[in-house]
Amino acid sequence: SPFDGIFIFRDLDGDGLALDPSEGGVWFDRTNAEGLLGETSNFTAIHATASGAVFAADVDSRAVYRLRDVNGDGDAQDAGESAVFFDASNMSGITIGVPSGLASDASGAVYLTLAGSVANNEPDAIVRLIDLNGDGDAQDSMEAVIWADLQAFKSGDSVPFEIIIREDGTALYIEFAGSPDTVRLLRDENNNGVIDANEQSIFIADGAFGVDFGFALAADSGVLVQTNSGSTQGLWRLTDLDESGSIDSEQEVAFLWSENQNADGLTIGTSFDLDAGSGGRVFLLDSGTNDHIIVLEDLNGDGDYLDAGETKIFAVGAVHNFDRPRSMTFLPNAESIAPLKEIGRASCRERV
Repeated sequence: SPFDGIFIFRDLDGDGLALDPSEGGVWFDRTNAEGLLGETSNFTAIHATASGAVFAADVDSRAVYRLRDVNGDGDAQDAGESAVFFDASNMSGITIGVPSGLASDASGAVYLTLAGSVANNEPDAIVRLIDLNGDGDAQDSMEAVIWADLQAFKSGDSVPFEIIIREDGTALYIEFAGSPDTVRLLRDENNNGVIDANEQSIFIADGAFGVDFGFALAADSGVLVQTNSGSTQGLWRLTDLDESGSIDSEQEVAFLWSENQNADGLTIGTSFDLDAGSGGRVFLLDSGTNDHIIVLEDLNGDGDYLDAGETKIFAVGAVHNFDRPRSMTFLPNAESIAPLKEIGRASCRERV
């Protein structure tokens, strides 16, 4: 049966794409030498830190894995390259719902969003994970704390998805619980190590100023948000020009791309993630329709990605043997490879 893997893509020929079969392949899956994942897996989030460690969250095992290519052979499949970083056996006593987002801050702490179930005593929460004793995991007492109890911020479920940590230490996450969906801003203003109820606010609500967002967030010069399935796919950049902590005027919203307006005519299905690459490029996932990774590049400098040649297919599932891409990240050395070259990883389901 199909199972999830993490794929790596490299632009080896300098054309800005990874279309050749040699430019993509499995980086980590259930055939790893440590015997992790078992017969099934369902990666929902992946994040590379500045140190080079990659963290991947899996729904089936309700765990976060720490991965690293130690021997430089281009994957994390070998002995000693993968381990459980955090799971339900943690000594901090935190129950784990559905992991849906990962991020890290300048100190190396990892942030995990969890969509829980009240019936199972699982919180809607953001958990802060840090390896205090240097043993390679966050399983020990006090190494995992509920940084933000999301159900304290609103009545009913929160259902968090992607999270980003910005350079100033503030966090943004998508709350996908309807009426309307929101992006919330979190600031630990009193530096007590958790987010209090008065330290959160709505950054933008779905539908405000024509913005229609879904599962994904990314940071470039502003905050990128993208529509998911159910409507025409679009992309916007949100910039808090007046530093009010929210998007409160049309001047703070820039429309960048749409599948029914781009001159290249590319359309996509469900898009679970987007990311910002070098040179102002933006990468989108196309899951379930064509199973592609799409790259957008503003070639004429007009501030959008709508013109001819600005929407391209970066990688093709049928070529690299993946489908249903769910999440992606960039390695910390991606920017140093060469101009317009990228190295990234995407969690996808392998074709069998």
